[in-house]
Amino acid sequence: MPHYICSNPFLRLNEGIETMMYHSDSPRYFSCIQSLDLNSRMPVMYETGFNLGFVHVTPDQQTRLYFIIVDDNLNKASSQKMQKVMQEQAQFFIDQFIAVKYKDSEDKGKWMLMRDYNSFTPGVKIIHFKIHDTFLVSCERGLHGCATEEEVFEFLTDILEYPEQQVGKGSFNLVDPANTPSIQAL
Repeated sequence: MPHYICSNPFLRLNEGIETMMYHSDSPRYFSCIQSLDLNSRMPVMYETGFNLGFVHVTPDQQTRLYFIIVDDNLNKASSQKMQKVMQEQAQFFIDQFIAVKYKDSEDKGKWMLMRDYNSFTPGVKIIHFKIHDTFLVSCERGLHGCATEEEVFEFLTDILEYPEQQVGKGSFNLVDPANTPSIQAL
């Protein structure tokens, strides 16, 4: 698993960027790990490119939402290949994070990947932020924030060009800082 955490003592990362990473085997790529503080403000993200969302529930039951955002896909790899390797990267990041942050704790918490909206929209994940009642669409093209459920469906049909019958039923990834993340079926 050739994942490397890139650190530079002279570089100050933007707010929410946890670290920069590099994957040295094929597909080679640079990425950043972006975290969203679910309690402080309404998450608004507009990022382009491959991404992978995952949730870590800490031993003290705090919910943390992370996204791996690919900055440079050096091999121009397909989304299927990138998704598989980014899942390994998420595991690597969580293992490293836990090893440092919770090294004295027996309970390391748990982590989970976001689920696809439905079988007709592979790779499309819709995150519903319960505390703000806002949404984030994660897809091959990037991350897109939506203020309402109606805006989510407009994005799916108008921008991603899915037929209405394919997006009529599915499941949101429900993120609520007060509760363990869950899946909400429509």
